[in-house]
Amino acid sequence: MTVTSIEAPEWVNVLAFRPEGLCLLVRQFRFGVWAPTLEVPGGTIDAGETPEEAAHRELLEETGHKAGRMLALGKIHPNPAVQNNHLHCYLALDCQQIHNGKPDPLEEIMLETYPVSELSRLVQDGCIQNALAIATLHLGKLSGLFPT
Repeated sequence: MTVTSIEAPEWVNVLAFRPEGLCLLVRQFRFGVWAPTLEVPGGTIDAGETPEEAAHRELLEETGHKAGRMLALGKIHPNPAVQNNHLHCYLALDCQQIHNGKPDPLEEIMLETYPVSELSRLVQDGCIQNALAIATLHLGKLSGLFPT
């Protein structure tokens, strides 16, 4: 029997909202499906960085927004069948735009905003198909802190 295990770095996802309740989502090209996908901001936690520091950094890099409050939603195993890492999920509230975003050189990212009332439809209609983004949205709803 062959066992495959991927040693992957820790990741972070950020479910972010502006004060008026608009959710910040990013559309970015993903090489695995060779297409752009709609998802929450996120990425790899850098060496020496805490998950919360990574959440702030990724939010600012991908959306140009700074969180007024950053709250931990929990951590999950992205794919425990083959991966050893965690995804740390955060809720960013009262986000204010500082600049237009500064993605990494290989990232093609476009910021999109949606009202809270549209998020379930985006998942149900297949507009958001990234399982980790859906899990982060679900944790956000379960938190009871989701903007209304």
